[in-house]
Amino acid sequence: MTIWTIRLALLLFFLSILGWILQQHQKNATWKLARFLWTGATLVYVAHVLCAFHEVHDWSHSAAVEHTAEQSQKVTGIRFGQGIWFNHLFTALVAIETVWWWAFPIQYQSRSRWANFIIFGYLSFIAFNGAVIFAPPIVRWIAVVLIMILFASALFRFRKTAEAKINQ
Repeated sequence: MTIWTIRLALLLFFLSILGWILQQHQKNATWKLARFLWTGATLVYVAHVLCAFHEVHDWSHSAAVEHTAEQSQKVTGIRFGQGIWFNHLFTALVAIETVWWWAFPIQYQSRSRWANFIIFGYLSFIAFNGAVIFAPPIVRWIAVVLIMILFASALFRFRKTAEAKINQ
């Protein structure tokens, strides 16, 4: 369950971000679907964290730190169990994003680009590490393709927005 919940969560996050990139405004059906997908992704991600602590770490934070250290040693050559705290921050930010999007949708959508860049930059960095750096090869390649789709969509949206501003 631990592996499949994270894979499903990442797929839902991907679909949500894709919808978020392509949306026009908050009343758009794509925007509402993106919010539902993000919420589903958040719930599945929390299920992943619970599964990991239950199935892998036997509800021991020190075991989670040790597991993180082992994984980072295997992939990077550096033991870094404190990386678990970056995962905890990811969990908190995802939860805050979800609540913010539902409780204050107008403020959520109208926040500054810098806030979006910082928040989504961090979330993307952590997701990238989990889906590409620390993933098995087949998952890694699927993740790379999905990331390329997100970049292409963002470039398309940016170009479309720039053209609309020029034509005004």
